[in-house]
Amino acid sequence: MALIEQVSVQVAGEEVNKWLDFKRVKPSQRAVYARKISTLIEAVMYGNLVIKPDFSLVHNLNFPLEILNADKSVASTIDTLEYKARLTAKDISECMNGNIDNEMDNTIAYGAALSGEATGLMAKLDTSDIAILSSVGVFFT
Repeated sequence: MALIEQVSVQVAGEEVNKWLDFKRVKPSQRAVYARKISTLIEAVMYGNLVIKPDFSLVHNLNFPLEILNADKSVASTIDTLEYKARLTAKDISECMNGNIDNEMDNTIAYGAALSGEATGLMAKLDTSDIAILSSVGVFFT
């Protein structure tokens, strides 16, 4: 299946920059996180990330998450996650559970805080979806 560009790189870049402006990300931080910003732009281009007018985000997952019944049959799937526009220190602290040992634990905790989903569910994200989440989450630290 070929990926289809839904938004031009120019429009995607403008949307991501408006979001970064909303987040008050300084030019020096943008330079440090240029690769993360490129990931966000590409995610917007291909429809994996939608920036809503209130600057919250919709993450259309590359690989939907399956919620299983006790008998291991699929009860439902989650194909999108919605991320808040802002987080508080309390939101993040509640999801950390003392797990700040590595970048992956941090990414999962930030994803849980942003989406309101359990950390156990966020840990099941495919690596391509984690890359997008990581690129979003870095701007909440």
